[in-house]
Amino acid sequence: YNAVYPGIYENCLDSNPLFVNSNDFHLQSTSPCINTGVETIEVNGTWYCAPSIDIEGNPRPNPVGSNPDMGTYESEQ
Repeated sequence: YNAVYPGIYENCLDSNPLFVNSNDFHLQSTSPCINTGVETIEVNGTWYCAPSIDIEGNPRPNPVGSNPDMGTYESEQ
């Protein structure tokens, strides 16, 4: 809990994201980051939306109807 920014630790990951390796930030199939992102979030009255594609141009979320993955790359899981 952060008294200055209440709720700042909500939805934060406190475990290993399980990247493929230290040079490849794709997620392993057992990553806790798969399907745990959010499509929209409000911060100080401003709404932000996750992009509809990942950095490689893959659709997100994948599959449609699920939550997006946390991170730059969307898993095919």
